[in-house]
Amino acid sequence: LGTLHYFSGDHAQARALYDRALALARAADDHRWIGGVLGNLALLRQAEGEPEQALAAFEEALALAQRIGDRQWEGNNRSNYALLQHELGRSRAAADQLEQALRIAREIGHARLERLVLCNCGIVLSALGEHGPARASLEQAVTLSVAAGDQHAEATFRGYLALEWARHGDAATGESEAARAIAQMRAVDDPSALALLLAQGGVVAASAAEPALAAARAAESRRLLAGPGAGNRAECLPLLEEAESIAAAIRPTAASQSVLTITGS
Repeated sequence: LGTLHYFSGDHAQARALYDRALALARAADDHRWIGGVLGNLALLRQAEGEPEQALAAFEEALALAQRIGDRQWEGNNRSNYALLQHELGRSRAAADQLEQALRIAREIGHARLERLVLCNCGIVLSALGEHGPARASLEQAVTLSVAAGDQHAEATFRGYLALEWARHGDAATGESEAARAIAQMRAVDDPSALALLLAQGGVVAASAAEPALAAARAAESRRLLAGPGAGNRAECLPLLEEAESIAAAIRPTAASQSVLTITGS
């Protein structure tokens, strides 16, 4: 129930329910339950801008997973913990955690976890300036998602791949990947995920010297973010600002008018 409130944007109610569940789990001395709640609390605290509390929760959850020998749970926690480390500027430590998570996923044959970790590896390696390995990881995540028939994951991973191409490779290739990812997510009908893809696609279109397309994608992303279940604003908003800034530099007058319209929507 706490997770439902979290994804609907009611973080206060989610926190109250998680805190209650954690107290019950500790009273029952159920390590698996404790760890699951701690993982959810860590994600909530991360979203709420409480990184140190989130780190502490992830570390306790990870220690519990190792203690009881739950490899899947350990891999999940390492992947999430790595992304928080990356957000805090500790990308090398994050890459080390992801390497361990990927090894676990492959050893236990957990294909979904492997795909997710590969995507996260791509994000972190890009931040470290290792753009060839970053693209290779993202392309592998996409390929495995296609093989699994997971269209949602495929579209999500294509969005990150498109961004990597646009920023550090070939903008035209990035635009091709972004357009495909956006079309796929429209078919899946997940407004929150679509908002992120449109924000990424705005950056890609601007990098490909298509300011009108960048502005249109940014405007649609902002409309989706303003709706119920707003999605990951913390990830989307910097991308939208980047897209609008690049578009304005390419076509100052028209792009500036678009930005003003978008901001007021």
